[in-house]
Amino acid sequence: MLLILVNEVYYVDNGSGNSAPGTFIWAINQANSNPGFDTIYFNIPTTDPSYICIAGNCWWSITLMLNPPAITDGVLIDGFSQTSYRGNTNQCNTSFRASPDSTGWTSVQNGIPRVAGVRRANVPFYPCPEIEINLNDRSSSSGLISVNSENVVIRGIALYNGGGGSGSQVIRILPGSYNVVLENIILGLRADGSVPGIGDSTASDGIFADSSTSGIIRKVYVGLLGNHCVKFGNSSGGPTGGWIVDSSEIFGCGWNWDRADNVNIYSRNITFVHNLIHSSDGSPTAGNPRIFAAGIEVRYDGDSATISENTIYNNATKGIFVDGSSKYVVISGNLIFGNGWRLPGPGVGVGEADGNSKYVLITKNSFANNGGLAIDLDSSGITASAGDGITCNDDLRQIGNPNELIDYPYIDSARVLISSTDTLLYIWGRAYTGADSVEIYLVSTPDIQNCPFEVNGHGEGGVFLGSLKVILNDFSGIINLNGLGIDWFSPQMLTAISKDNLWNTSEFSHNYPLPTPLYGDDELSVQEYDLNSEEYVKIYSVDGKLIFKGKFGDFRPSKGVYFIKGKRVMKRILR
Repeated sequence: MLLILVNEVYYVDNGSGNSAPGTFIWAINQANSNPGFDTIYFNIPTTDPSYICIAGNCWWSITLMLNPPAITDGVLIDGFSQTSYRGNTNQCNTSFRASPDSTGWTSVQNGIPRVAGVRRANVPFYPCPEIEINLNDRSSSSGLISVNSENVVIRGIALYNGGGGSGSQVIRILPGSYNVVLENIILGLRADGSVPGIGDSTASDGIFADSSTSGIIRKVYVGLLGNHCVKFGNSSGGPTGGWIVDSSEIFGCGWNWDRADNVNIYSRNITFVHNLIHSSDGSPTAGNPRIFAAGIEVRYDGDSATISENTIYNNATKGIFVDGSSKYVVISGNLIFGNGWRLPGPGVGVGEADGNSKYVLITKNSFANNGGLAIDLDSSGITASAGDGITCNDDLRQIGNPNELIDYPYIDSARVLISSTDTLLYIWGRAYTGADSVEIYLVSTPDIQNCPFEVNGHGEGGVFLGSLKVILNDFSGIINLNGLGIDWFSPQMLTAISKDNLWNTSEFSHNYPLPTPLYGDDELSVQEYDLNSEEYVKIYSVDGKLIFKGKFGDFRPSKGVYFIKGKRVMKRILR
């Protein structure tokens, strides 16, 4: 347990943007000059000129006349204290409320649910703040709100109208600043969640945390920034003590610079979980689509990043892109859809711009309707394309390429069996170039792209069905499909990815069209009756082909489900 003793409390009761007593800038100066962990509370009266009301919602808008000093000592800056002293005057713009009678806000757009990841965790609602800071088009290469200390907490404020470009930030966490918490912050929009007027948009980065820092960013609403919404580290990469970004919404950034994304991860040990990351735009002058307008870009040795249970959608070129020698990246349980609308980029891309990336684990995600492939191992280098399309299998391990260009698997045979108690998938196939296991998916979005000798395209894996071990380049097994609520009698296709024990993950395989399901109470279907039975039976393979008719005991003395190729039994799965 971390015990922090509060040393002094400073009250902001003056809404001016200068350094007069009682102002925000004055309070930071006081806290900096007083050693120990201090607190800054807000208690500005409604008679102050900073008090504004728009469409029935009221809050205090502090317009900066000076750049605030860097925060150089531990402090809590608590914008929610204004609510405690003056009441909840800001109920949010009606477009951002969770429901007409709610005091929370949301940004659900175009019917997209406010849930994160395949487990559909709710991204929480929370009150709009009563304290807003109009940055007044000011800029700073070290951050307008600059943190240069350990143990700093900033919460319950809105910040907008920051100037500058790629060299300026609204909030900057400088090296050596550990245990920093940013929560319940609106950045880039007004305090009621509405879009600023013409000329008041924030042209710079939103939150920029350097290497050699650590902290938590949770329940922040960062959007419409001209550069990156959130960025970790710079082009040199480097370690951090660990950052977690949780339960936040990050969207619509990159309109002011041709290399900006919603999120940049350029340093190590960064975790994103339960966030909505969407609608990156990107400057129309961008010359290299491989390095702009992604939902999340991981590069410059951004090792050990974890991107788990997020919803990443409608980004201009890619959902997630990993390159620049970044390694040991885990991308798991995310909903990834509708990305690549400006250029046909992938849901997840692994590339080799500025250095080969590998050991990127892509597992149990749900993909749909991305402009390019669901997963694209892009070995083309820097080009004018957001992806290079299918990397056809060649049975070669290519260590100097993205994820070592591990081959995708082949599904040779599969069939669904439905009984009174279970719905089961019987499946068999092959996987090469060191695959350790395969993951089987139901196809969400078919694709017309093919490699030689393939006819059904490479679709996007929409529903994860299960994993199977690969033994001597072969996989087979039974996967329980109970509870998925899928109409297996409608045309369905399967696809799969290979993984090795180093985390390298392949692209999705060609699609395998499922035959009509078999019932467990049909004429044996793919089940065998009691071996001692003398009953006259027909035995079908999982492909639905009749492979035996006669007395059961005359077939063969073992139980199982049989796959055939031509007229030859190729595989038996024991039950």
